[in-house]
Amino acid sequence: MLVKAFAKVNLGLFVGNARTDGYHDVHSVVLSVDLFDLVDVEVKDANEKTAEITVEGCDFVRQEKNTAYAAVRNFLTEFNHSDKSVSVKITKNIPVAAGFGGSSADAAGVLFALAKYFGIDINSERMLAVAAKCGSDVAAMTSGGCVEVLGRGEKVKKLSVDTDFNLVLAVGESCSTAKVFAAFDSVAQKTRDDVSSVKEGLKNGDIKRIAAAIKNDLTLPCLAVYPRQEKFICDCEKIVGIAPILSGSGGGVFWLTENVLESERIFNLLTAKGVKAYVCKGVANGVETVETDIKN
Repeated sequence: MLVKAFAKVNLGLFVGNARTDGYHDVHSVVLSVDLFDLVDVEVKDANEKTAEITVEGCDFVRQEKNTAYAAVRNFLTEFNHSDKSVSVKITKNIPVAAGFGGSSADAAGVLFALAKYFGIDINSERMLAVAAKCGSDVAAMTSGGCVEVLGRGEKVKKLSVDTDFNLVLAVGESCSTAKVFAAFDSVAQKTRDDVSSVKEGLKNGDIKRIAAAIKNDLTLPCLAVYPRQEKFICDCEKIVGIAPILSGSGGGVFWLTENVLESERIFNLLTAKGVKAYVCKGVANGVETVETDIKN
């Protein structure tokens, strides 16, 4: 089964103290956007390997370190399918280590395909629990659309809002999530946990209100660890005339725009200066099936 696994942006991210399990409690609003990886999943009779992961477009991710690998193992264990093995081919389009959830999207794509194959509700509590075991963003991206996220990422609530937002994404320096969270633990001042203004703006489709309300607790830690990312953000603000918003732990940033024409204007300004950028729209799902001829 071939699926599109969509990227995400964080429309606000509040981070709590480190937990005893090594994770952090978070409160975020996550929006799926139409930049996607292709995830091709084939279920086979069991052989000596539980999962075989092939990644095209990213040559430095080892199979066992890929979140998709964890997704296969966790799914087969949870649903007692030890008689099966899974082959996964991932074609990367989502930038790696950019805060757009690329590896989590791949895991969500695997879980979506396996749930379809075995006739399991992708939004069931059991499936979302499996997703949460794979990584903090995976449950949100398995559910997809626009969701509110709590806990370490395992508590996901779908928001009844229009997801048809226009965005521009741009890619700065690759950033390690672990290093950014370590910097957060050592130096960051936590902001007041409140996504109510973002949620209200989403209900009304008020782009300016949403953008003004977005806060990301990982912004300052990211810039402390990666000073070149701070320069990138400053340069982007000079180019566009509007400061971008950091997504997740970085190093990708984004702008919410009023319409496609505004997105294209910002995209053209950025690419003229050599910045890697994408024109995107919000989407209603985290993963969807596609026709097999999309591979050609």
